[in-house]
Amino acid sequence: MKFTRSYRLIASCVALAVTLPAIAAIVKLDNAKSNIGIVFKQMNVPVDAKFKKFSASIDYSPAKPETSKASVEIELASFDLGDPQYNAEVLKKEWFNTA
Repeated sequence: MKFTRSYRLIASCVALAVTLPAIAAIVKLDNAKSNIGIVFKQMNVPVDAKFKKFSASIDYSPAKPETSKASVEIELASFDLGDPQYNAEVLKKEWFNTA
């Protein structure tokens, strides 16, 4: 299976870091206004899915941008295909092996 990765979250984090005021800041993601989605192909048909549980933060200092850091944590077990049966299937060894 081939995943087409979405880099919107990373691009949003970078855009946020650029627009931060000229002070050191640690910024956390607002999960209510954010999402992490992917598109993959199953039998050559694009399928949209998302992760329901994730967190991200940016530690940015304009004075020392080389020390800046970004982190993203995604709970694989929160993968959602929109159907409980499919969601249970992707937790198995053949997919994410969340056990």
